[in-house]
Amino acid sequence: MNDHTKGQLTELCQMVYRGCKPCAIMPIMKKDIQTAKAICVMENCKFMFVELSEGWVTMWIYIRDELAGVIECLPKTPRTAADHYILGAMFGYSNDAICDYLNNLSHETI
Repeated sequence: MNDHTKGQLTELCQMVYRGCKPCAIMPIMKKDIQTAKAICVMENCKFMFVELSEGWVTMWIYIRDELAGVIECLPKTPRTAADHYILGAMFGYSNDAICDYLNNLSHETI
């Protein structure tokens, strides 16, 4: 993992730890999982990995144990307004911002 990616991951962990957002995600190469885990532990965050594609995982970063169950239930691709709303809330967007986003989506998308 290069220094730039380490810095991005550290910044996301700090935002979650400080309460700026309930959780964050970042794509991580499978070969870098151990480094990513070490950064999250150093920043006092919890994490979970979800298969993304060959050679890659999505790293979910969070603090509250309750979010692990929510993360496990999320679809890989959001399809409904509820899916989009939950993701927006988990990433720290305001209710108004999420609703504006939903209003701008095509009805075919959700």
